Amino acid sequence: MQEGKSGWKKRIVDEFRKLAIAVIYLWVFLSVFGLYREIVLANYQINYSEKFGFALINAVILAKFMWLGEILHAGRRTVGRPNNVALAASRRD
Repeated sequence: MQEGKSGWKKRIVDEFRKLAIAVIYLWVFLSVFGLYREIVLANYQINYSEKFGFALINAVILAKFMWLGEILHAGRRTVGRPNNVALAASRRD
């Protein structure tokens, strides 16, 4: 009984760790785009001050959808098929 519980706890910690890594990666990625937008608009004397909190919110939402897709095995039925066959299969359903 104790062994199964520790496996369950380990899985929760592993899933949370994967989700946290995805959030951090996406936050950095989206923050760079926000910073780029701010730099470009500053060249045209447009005051645009993006806060990185908006990028964090978007990162959390995107990571959550990616995590759910991984848990639900989205796209697994097209693995191993050529891309055009996978595309046709997804359009048919």
